[in-house]
Amino acid sequence: MIQSSQPQPILGRVKSRLWYLWPFGAYVSMAPAALEGRLAGHRFFDLGRFFSNQVNTTLITLSFLILLIVAYRKRKTEGVGVAWWAFDVLLSTVVFVDGIKLLINMPRPNGGDLGFPSGHTAFAFSLSWLMLELNPALGAVFFVTAGAIGWSRVEVMAHFPYQVIAGGLFGIAIGWGATHLKNGILLPRLARIGRKGR
Repeated sequence: MIQSSQPQPILGRVKSRLWYLWPFGAYVSMAPAALEGRLAGHRFFDLGRFFSNQVNTTLITLSFLILLIVAYRKRKTEGVGVAWWAFDVLLSTVVFVDGIKLLINMPRPNGGDLGFPSGHTAFAFSLSWLMLELNPALGAVFFVTAGAIGWSRVEVMAHFPYQVIAGGLFGIAIGWGATHLKNGILLPRLARIGRKGR
C-alpha cells in the first residue's frame, strides 16, 4: 500500500517563509544605519573600522569554511551544489560588482574612486544568503553582521550610503541567483559550456 505524503503544516510553511525576512530586514535596517553614519560626523570610526576589516574578513572566512565543510560532508548527495554556490557567488560578485565599479567609476567620500556599489556589502549579503539557505538560524546571524558591515563602510568614509544600499541589493540578488536559478549565475554555466566543448 502506497502511503500518501502528508502536506506540510501551515505553521511550518509560514515559519520557513519568515526566515526569508532576514535578508530584507537587514537590508532595510542598514539604510538608516548608513545614513546615521554619514550624518553623525563618524563618531564610531574605530568600531566601523573593526567591522570593515576584522569582522568582514571573519565573515568571509567563516562562510567559505562552513560551505566547504558542508560540501565535503554532503559530497555524495548535494555537496557539489553547495561548493558551486560558494564559488559562483565569489566569481559573480567580482565580475558584476567590480565590473560596474569600473564602468561607472563613481567617487568615494574619502576622495577615492570606484565607489559604486560597495563590494564589501555585496559580498557580505551574498554569503549571508548562502548561510540562510544552509541554516536559517545561522543565516539570521550572518545577515545582522552583513548589515553592520554595510553601516561600517559609510562610517569609515569608504562609501556613500547609496553605494552601500546598492551593494546590499546586488548581494541579495547574487545570493538568490546562485541558489535558485537552475544553472546558477556564472560558474555552473561556464562549466557546462566547457563540458559541451569537449
